[in-house]
Amino acid sequence: MSAYTARLSEDLLKLQLRAEEMMGVTPNTFTYPFGAKSDGTDTILKELGFRASLMTEAKRNVITRGDEECLFSLGRIIRPHGRSLEEILTS
Repeated sequence: MSAYTARLSEDLLKLQLRAEEMMGVTPNTFTYPFGAKSDGTDTILKELGFRASLMTEAKRNVITRGDEECLFSLGRIIRPHGRSLEEILTS
């Protein structure tokens, strides 16, 4: 296990434990800050029990029943400050 992998795993585990402590729920979806991720990151997320991850790129997501891989690196719409979701979806 590399130092990066160990550090990331430790940080994510702390996140999960703190969320469980504060909210009574263990996160199962991870959103990459600024959409930045490294090779192997999704593997670490899966090992820690995450079931999905979100990127910051707008893209078409294809969800296929029975394909757990399709739930990782999902695209999403970033709502700029001061714009409503309705405004974004209708423009």
